[in-house]
Amino acid sequence: MFKLEYFPPLIVAISFLQTALTVIHYHGDIVPMIPQDQSWDAPAAVKKPPFHFSACLIIKDSNIILPEWLAYHYTRLPLRRLIVAVDPLSVTDPSPILDEYARIGLNTTIWQLDPSKGRDLFSEYKQRQKDFYASCLKQLKSEWIQDHSNAKWTLFIDTDEYLSFNHYEEGEGKPLHCRGDATCIHDFDEGIKNGTHYRMRFGEFKTAAAYMNEPMLDPYFYGNKTQPCIVISRLLVPARDTGLDGLPTLPSEFNASDFHTLRFRHRASILEPQQGKCMVDLSRMTNYGIGGIHRLNNQCTGSNGWVHNSDKGFRLHHYVGTWESFRRPGFDSRGKRKFDERNRVKALKLDTSIDTTWLTKFVNQVGIHRALTLTQDFRMDAELEMLEKIIMQTNNQNESIIE
Repeated sequence: MFKLEYFPPLIVAISFLQTALTVIHYHGDIVPMIPQDQSWDAPAAVKKPPFHFSACLIIKDSNIILPEWLAYHYTRLPLRRLIVAVDPLSVTDPSPILDEYARIGLNTTIWQLDPSKGRDLFSEYKQRQKDFYASCLKQLKSEWIQDHSNAKWTLFIDTDEYLSFNHYEEGEGKPLHCRGDATCIHDFDEGIKNGTHYRMRFGEFKTAAAYMNEPMLDPYFYGNKTQPCIVISRLLVPARDTGLDGLPTLPSEFNASDFHTLRFRHRASILEPQQGKCMVDLSRMTNYGIGGIHRLNNQCTGSNGWVHNSDKGFRLHHYVGTWESFRRPGFDSRGKRKFDERNRVKALKLDTSIDTTWLTKFVNQVGIHRALTLTQDFRMDAELEMLEKIIMQTNNQNESIIE
């Protein structure tokens, strides 16, 4: 049962959110206070990427964090094909959000999972996720076979996980693929020292596709090129406010605190990763069986879901997020205890390599008003909806106790 102390002044919060939403929905009459050399009024011309990405995403009441996840990966990858599975226990509908993203070119298909397998047990949720991944992998592979211009690289991650470039960090150790190879170790050290190694060249804003399209000296940018499934290291980013200093200029309508990727930039040590997640080259993937969500099957790199940070060109940042975005109505197997547990990270590091420019790039691509609708407005609507559902549930529980 939810405890009321976890939802302090709920009615006041709803009143505040309603007021805020009223202001934001009339943002068209507000003149943004931005430098004169920047313009947010209309979409800018965007260089065509060498290719685009797809993703398989299972959703369970993630509408608060879904808009940011979509906008970030739309800009940073770029993500243009998405298959979404809505968990049968969800009480919220992501369709309005996904419909708006379809208008900017994100091809989305929504699948409803089998409601007969809808018990809220962790083991059953993971099985639903594995079943969905297998079906999604087959579907996207079929699309690629029919038309090679479709997305070749596919992500299998969650809505609280963001693909990021794996900048070099002192103390991470030598790459495992150099183990026992003195020449490999020497070349790695020299490349890091003189700045020619690809992991020292992520400073310029480019999409993931643009970097992957460059002729890299180190074949391990993708992972082992003999295996089409790459397991990527995952680092926890707890809900510890970093502050807004050093962030790029945003239009005045945007509140950087409403974006996890801008608000939280302290992460766990690279020496304390979580189990990784996968990205797949559909053109070479032939095994559609899913043995686990961290390492899909034996066509993936490594022997389990654990990854040495230095071996890949990408890593995932796993955001705990705010309590408002973490909690769920109904029975929640995670709950406040899990939220507090994930935030008890001892050795935190301020990661200055976390990309904070993606939102301005997104605004430049789609225009300020559409960008605001697709991110901050949707988030605030979802927060209000979730809060109302939790209050309704709490009231129903209280009435049952009285009866």
